[in-house]
Amino acid sequence: MKNLFILLIFMFAFGFGRAVYCFDFSNVKLTPKVSASQKYDDNITFASDNKKSDFITTIALGLGLDYQTKLQSLSLSGNLDVNQQLFMKENEFNNLSQSFTLNYIKEFSPYTRISFTNSFDHKEEPRSFEDEFGRTDGRYSYCLNTAGFTLTKDFSKQLTCRLNYSNQVYKVNRADLSDSSLNKIGVSADYYLSSAVILLSSYDFSYREFDPGDSSYTNSFSGGVRRYLTPKLYLDGRAGIDFISGYNDRTFTESFFFSSLTGDLDEVTQARLSFTRQSSTNAYTQDVFNNWRFSGSFNRQLSGKVKFLLTAFYGKGKYDSSSVEDTNSGISAGLNYDLSENLTGFIRCGHSEKTSTDKTNEYKKNTLSVGISRVF
Repeated sequence: MKNLFILLIFMFAFGFGRAVYCFDFSNVKLTPKVSASQKYDDNITFASDNKKSDFITTIALGLGLDYQTKLQSLSLSGNLDVNQQLFMKENEFNNLSQSFTLNYIKEFSPYTRISFTNSFDHKEEPRSFEDEFGRTDGRYSYCLNTAGFTLTKDFSKQLTCRLNYSNQVYKVNRADLSDSSLNKIGVSADYYLSSAVILLSSYDFSYREFDPGDSSYTNSFSGGVRRYLTPKLYLDGRAGIDFISGYNDRTFTESFFFSSLTGDLDEVTQARLSFTRQSSTNAYTQDVFNNWRFSGSFNRQLSGKVKFLLTAFYGKGKYDSSSVEDTNSGISAGLNYDLSENLTGFIRCGHSEKTSTDKTNEYKKNTLSVGISRVF
């Protein structure tokens, strides 16, 4: 699997290199950005007892990239962010984090195209409610890189097929935890019954390996439907079955279900609501994680200068070999205020909580932050 990933990277680099050679760099748009914020966190270590609170100053530098050819046969976009966090009291937690994303799309014809995506994160703590779910508790740094390659072919106006490959590498800076990698290959097909109704189907094979540790593989089959309620609002429903082998020679046959509502409710309001129930492997633990979760986001432009943002999460999970069941919940709300065309002030408040049948796993966490950002 590692050799396959190297081969795909080489193929991409060869094609990408030829594309760069033909770039019209006058079409490249670079967008520098900078932000500064002050945050109060009442539980910086995600602890159940002896909690530590602190004020955290964050200085962030970023660079956005966008490239489009006039014929729209090639597009390239990316984003780089570097964040310096300074703790007022607990100086040993001062850190520098980085994130990087890249998206590359090349059209060979009106019916055939490839895409390559890469996402890299180096962080000292989970930055979202989803990141906290199923994770081993505590404050520790990690690196996560996810790369994906997709070949898409439109066989007709009704039928679109895809060949997918992705690789994920998870490195953790904690002696009692293992690094992990995931290689995944699959095929999918979309069939348009009409402009508003699309049938979805897919098959994926994935291989996850821990170092040091065990490995597992999964065969996954799924089918579903996408229904457009309006041109910009759609409902997804998908169900399937996973055949999981590995981790002490155990085998599992598990069903899963996913549904979501995504899109624009009106010209100034965007929303997403999703529900997932599944039993699957993950990057953190050499076990099968049985879980279900709700998540949602809601953004609304209250006026020409003020935007409201809301995210929420609720999930319950249990690892197969453990008798411990954890429940994670969280909510975050914020406002953006455009001080000028390129200058924005913001305020955020959040609450996350974990309850468990093992009381030592529990914690509560509240945050409040204010800041300012500028795009050049």
